[in-house]
Amino acid sequence: MLQAKESNINATFLLNDFNMSPAYEKLIEECLNAGVKIDCIGLQSHPNLMT
Repeated sequence: MLQAKESNINATFLLNDFNMSPAYEKLIEECLNAGVKIDCIGLQSHPNLMT
């Protein structure tokens, strides 16, 4: 992350995952607690539209 910001100060850090379990929430919290600036959080999903 630090190298990305050094290369491009306008870089956006997007944390994106399909896993919406408590483990994803824990990962986000650990990043924030470590001082990682998260610009955007993505949540992937594949809804079943054939109902």
